[in-house]
Amino acid sequence: NEVVRLYLTRAIVDDGTFAIDGPMRRFGDVEDKSQHKGRFFSDKAIGLSFLAVPVYLALKVFDKEPSMPALRHATWLALIILPSLFLLLALRRTIARHLAAGSAGSLQPSAFSLQPEEDRRSSSPPVSELEAGPTQPKTEDRRPKTFLPSSAWGIALLITYALGTLAFTFSTLVFGHQPPAVFLFLSFFVITQIRAGERTNRSALLAGVFGGIAVMLEYTSFPPFIIIAFFALATVRRRIWLFALGAAPAFLLIMIHNAVAFDSPFTTGYSK
Repeated sequence: NEVVRLYLTRAIVDDGTFAIDGPMRRFGDVEDKSQHKGRFFSDKAIGLSFLAVPVYLALKVFDKEPSMPALRHATWLALIILPSLFLLLALRRTIARHLAAGSAGSLQPSAFSLQPEEDRRSSSPPVSELEAGPTQPKTEDRRPKTFLPSSAWGIALLITYALGTLAFTFSTLVFGHQPPAVFLFLSFFVITQIRAGERTNRSALLAGVFGGIAVMLEYTSFPPFIIIAFFALATVRRRIWLFALGAAPAFLLIMIHNAVAFDSPFTTGYSK
């Protein structure tokens, strides 16, 4: 699983092709491969291999022929560990926002409401009207409390995710499992920021980039990508084209690879 992804990286840089025949001759055979017209190709999603190209080029600055273990560890650090740490930071910010809302007496549902941000703003009464109204007697606050009663619970959730789920297991491997989870969450996270008013609708472009990368990393990310796309549509409406534009390069790379390797943009290595 790991080796064939790095074989494709080496083939792109060293041989200028998507076929992995060259790395197989130099480093040995591999099980996870597809065959088409007498040539061998990776049967995995192309994302990790493509994103590892800059990592491999950086290694070649110091060593003209980096070893497979060196490429593996560098790819692991750059494409698995660093994105996973970035995900933890994003999760920490999300949890901190809910904790802050809870300390104020309730959750702030705007980030997850299906009502677009501009509609929510227009439906809220002006501050001047609120100030001009008669003073109302205080009543008990019946708004829902946050599900995180203290910062300790937030830290516990982060530790549980980082060390007590499969995220930890797959973060030790150069597989296409953990990185898509990171980029899917980041895509969703950007949309929630737009809904909360922390970002403008133009940030839908960034959300699309993250979502497209997730699909390129693992093709089974497509269903959750579609769900996030509908969430983006409910958020930015007419500017959904920005989300689509951001995702387009990743889908284009997938189709180019498939067309060159398997003679059809819609045929993947899994079907060979």
